[in-house]
Amino acid sequence: MATTPVATQTSAQKLEDDPALPLDTQANLVFVLKRLFRQLAQVVNPIVAWVATWAGVSVTTTSGGTFLTIAPTTGAAGLVLNKPSGAQGYTNTIQGQTTGKLRWQIQPGNGDGETGANAGSNYGIYRYADDGSYLGPNAALLINRATGAMDVYGRIGCSGDLASTGSLSISGSATITGALSCAAGMGLVWDGGNANYLEMGASSTNWSWQWNRSTGNLNWLGGSSNGLFTINGNGNVSTLGTLTSTSILATGSVQASTVLYTGPGNGVQFIPGYVSTGGIYYCMGLYGNPSWGTMYHRLLHSPGVMAGQEFIVSSIYFQMNNSGHFVANGVDLGSDARTKTNAQPIKDAASYFAGCQAFEYDRIGIDELDGAPVHEIGLMAQDIERAMPKPAVRQYKATEDDPEPMRRIDLGAMNALAAQAVGELLARVNTLETRITALEAA
Repeated sequence: MATTPVATQTSAQKLEDDPALPLDTQANLVFVLKRLFRQLAQVVNPIVAWVATWAGVSVTTTSGGTFLTIAPTTGAAGLVLNKPSGAQGYTNTIQGQTTGKLRWQIQPGNGDGETGANAGSNYGIYRYADDGSYLGPNAALLINRATGAMDVYGRIGCSGDLASTGSLSISGSATITGALSCAAGMGLVWDGGNANYLEMGASSTNWSWQWNRSTGNLNWLGGSSNGLFTINGNGNVSTLGTLTSTSILATGSVQASTVLYTGPGNGVQFIPGYVSTGGIYYCMGLYGNPSWGTMYHRLLHSPGVMAGQEFIVSSIYFQMNNSGHFVANGVDLGSDARTKTNAQPIKDAASYFAGCQAFEYDRIGIDELDGAPVHEIGLMAQDIERAMPKPAVRQYKATEDDPEPMRRIDLGAMNALAAQAVGELLARVNTLETRITALEAA
C-alpha cells in the first residue's frame, strides 16, 4: 500500500489504514501522537465506562457543574481515605478550592498523632482566606475522636433544636431566640475568668447576671454596672432597690436600709427554733442600736414563769405576757391642753364611785403556764358604764361578726375622775374639820 504524505492526509484518515510512519519531523510526530491517543481512547474509554458502571461511579457534567457520583447497584456507597500512618502530621484530606486557591479543608483524621486510648486523628474542618492562607489558629470545627466532644470556633446558627447529651461549652457569645432547656440535674456552667456574664443587653455590663468566681458573688448588673441585686459567697442577699416576694425565708438576718414592708394579713414570721440563755428561750424580732444603746423586741418563754414578748431599751423592758398583763416601769398618757377642745368641768365626781363594786375573779380563757386560770381583782365594765360618764368605758362599734364587742375601762378617764373625786372629798373633809374645830372651841 502506498504511503500518503502527511501534508495530503485528511482528518478522516486513520492510522490503521495507513500505518507507515511519516518522516521524523516535529510536525509529523505531533500529528501521529494525536492519532495514536485517539485510537487508544477508542479502546480504553469503553473499558473505563464499563468499570465505572459496574462500580456505580459516574462523572456527570451539566450546566450547573461537574459531579462525581458513587451509586452501586448493591451494597453501601462510600469514599475511603486511608492514610498510611497514625503518626503526627499524617492526615486524610478533602479540599475545596476556588481557581486553585484553598477555601475549605475537611480532615476525617487530622494530623493529631495517635497516642493510644483512642486519642489523635480527630475530625476537623478548616477554613482559608481569599489568598489560600489558613484562617487559624483554631479549626472551624473539631470533634475529638476519644470523647466525642465538639468544639466550634465561631457562631452557631440553628433554626431548629440544638440538642446535646453532654456539655455544651461556649467560649464566645450565644444568642437564643427560643427556649433553652436543660435536662434534670443539669444547668448552665461558666468556667472562664473571674467575671462570667449571662447577658441581657448589648454588652457584658448592660443588664446582665455576673458571677465573680474569685468572691463567689452573683450580681444583677444595671446599665451603669451597679450591683442592683447581689448574692455573695456566704449566701447573703442584698439589693439597692425594693425586694418584693410572696415569701422570704431567711435562716440568718434580713436587713433593710429603708423600710421593710409586708402584705395585708402577713407580717414578719419566725421559723421554729430559738436561742437559749439563762434558762430562757427566745426568738429575736427587731434589733438595733441607734447610737445610744441596744434596743430590741423578742418573743420569749421562761419555763414555769411566763411566756410573752418584750420590748427592751438598754436595761429597761416593757413586757406583755401570757396572763394578759402589760408590765412597764410607768405609763405616760398624752394630756396637753393644746390637744383638747370643748373642755367641760366634771362636777360631783365622787358620786360616780358610789355605785362601783370591786370583785375578785378568775379570767375566762386566760391561764397561767401551769393551766390554772388567771386570778385578779378589778371592776366590771358594765358597772362602770352604768355609774359613770360614757367615756369611762370604751367599746368598738358592733359588726356582723361581733354584734356585742367587749367593753374596756379607760384607765385615763378613771384616774381623772378619781383625782376629781379625791379633791371634792378633801374639800368636804376640810369643811368638816373646820366645823368640828369651831364646835370644840365653843
